[in-house]
Amino acid sequence: MFRIGAKVISFVFHPLLLATYMAIVIGVFRPSGVGPQFSDPKALSFTTSLIFVTTFLIPALSVGILLSLRPFFGKKKEEGALDDTVGRKKNEWSNFFSQLTMKKREDRLLPFAFISAFYMLTTYMFQSKGFFEPKVIVVLMAVSGLIILLTFITYFWQISVHSAGVAGLAGILGFLSFQDLTGSLIWPTAVCIFLAGIVMSARLYLNCHTPAQVYAGGLLGFMATYLPLALLFG
Repeated sequence: MFRIGAKVISFVFHPLLLATYMAIVIGVFRPSGVGPQFSDPKALSFTTSLIFVTTFLIPALSVGILLSLRPFFGKKKEEGALDDTVGRKKNEWSNFFSQLTMKKREDRLLPFAFISAFYMLTTYMFQSKGFFEPKVIVVLMAVSGLIILLTFITYFWQISVHSAGVAGLAGILGFLSFQDLTGSLIWPTAVCIFLAGIVMSARLYLNCHTPAQVYAGGLLGFMATYLPLALLFG
């Protein structure tokens, strides 16, 4: 039961989904200085959908396809092995979601590099079109920078990306909370910090990382998002 719960937590708080959660929190609690894209339900729906598609759906589908094609370039099947097409079709969705977890370090390298490039392209697109306020653009740049750092570290060490993602969200909300005169983000930030502890505990329970990898991911995620905002807008 606990293992199932830990897996659900790991999926719900998948790093690629955190940008969408951030947009929803900002739109619902409306801190000052984030722009008109979060000002009313219609604008929020459009903005959240756009962020979901560009930061989760397209990268997730692309990574899923990329990992699914890997067997065609790997070892050939042994002679006499049965081609269980029915079984594969039956489990194709579960296989897709399990691929997104990328438990092995070597499985992460190419997908992480692809996601880094895609996030940088998305951030450039938003910045060049002037779609978001400068503070939101810096948030997207910080997230892109965090992904690049995680990609580099992953070449040598299996740092916890889940911890980095949820702690990064806490860093963003923490800074916006300090800057917001209305105090609307105090409780969302506190909840996010609590959830960061839950996510880190889940990753440890599933034995996906060592404690050092989990804590390092959390520290890196918080610092990589909080510091750029503090230096530019503090």
